[in-house]
Amino acid sequence: KNRITSQMPNIAQTVAFYPFIGFQNPALAQPAEEGFNWIMDSDNTKAVHNLTKVLGQAKSQIGDNVQAKMMIVQMLKKGLERKMKLFRENPSSTSLNTQIEMLNKAITSYSN
Repeated sequence: KNRITSQMPNIAQTVAFYPFIGFQNPALAQPAEEGFNWIMDSDNTKAVHNLTKVLGQAKSQIGDNVQAKMMIVQMLKKGLERKMKLFRENPSSTSLNTQIEMLNKAITSYSN
């Protein structure tokens, strides 16, 4: 909530699951979504790495839950749109390009 940039990579593992947080604690859903959007609107490769890494680890636990996979893919696609907008504003950024690749790989892994 305080948006301390140095903490962005640390919150990534929590905000990666913001679509599901509302089921357990509705009060935390909005701040978690805001944290996710903050990461997607920023140029922070470590945060995107942490987010996609934890989603990769969770994929095996989700198994064949089509609904959960769809929620994650939708979340990642929304994040990718935000990241692409940022990239269009900064087309020479190699770090943003790397982050877009990470998000695309995560989307592909959940779409299979």
